[in-house]
Order: sequence, then C-alpha cells, then structure tokens
Amino acid sequence: NYYLQLCSSMDINTENLERANISCSFGAMKVYFDNALIQKGQAVIQLDVSFSGVELYIPKSWNTVIQVNESLGAINEKNRKDASQVPVVMIKGNIKFGGVDIIYV
Repeated sequence: NYYLQLCSSMDINTENLERANISCSFGAMKVYFDNALIQKGQAVIQLDVSFSGVELYIPKSWNTVIQVNESLGAINEKNRKDASQVPVVMIKGNIKFGGVDIIYV
C-alpha cells in the first residue's frame, strides 16, 4: 500500500500493487505507475484532491474503472486505448476544486 500526501512527483515501483491512497491539497502532484505490476488482478487508487492538480501516469494495458465524486472539479483521460480485461484499476475518491489527468503510457 502506498500513502502519498506531499504534493510532488513519485514513481511507484512495486511488483504487487494493491492500493495507493493519494491526497493532495493546494498543490500539484505527478504519480507514475508505469513501473508497477498488479499480481492479484485488481488494485485501487483512492484520491483525495482539493484545490490541486494531479497527474496519474497509468500503463495502457490496465483496465481503469473511474468512480470519482467531482465537486467543481474534473477528471480527464489522455491517450486511452482499449485495454485487456485484467488487471483492473479502480480509481475512487473525491475531487474538489481541482483536476486529475489520467495519462496512459
């Protein structure tokens, strides 16, 4: 499990990603998941974003399911292509007065 609270850049390097909790307020954050592997077929990225901009760099092969509450905020996807059925990444949480960009790499 990863718990990110500082607004900065972070590379997630793991062979068994299950959960990442990302919290960013009044700043900007970039999180790179391109060196992470999901072994159990599913992982969760939990967002708590307020007055901030967050960029998530996700492998194109991951199947993302977005379940985010947006209050005067937005989530955008860039470079998305049809992914396989697994692994599945659930992106959950809240965005308030901010934005999240999911960039598929």
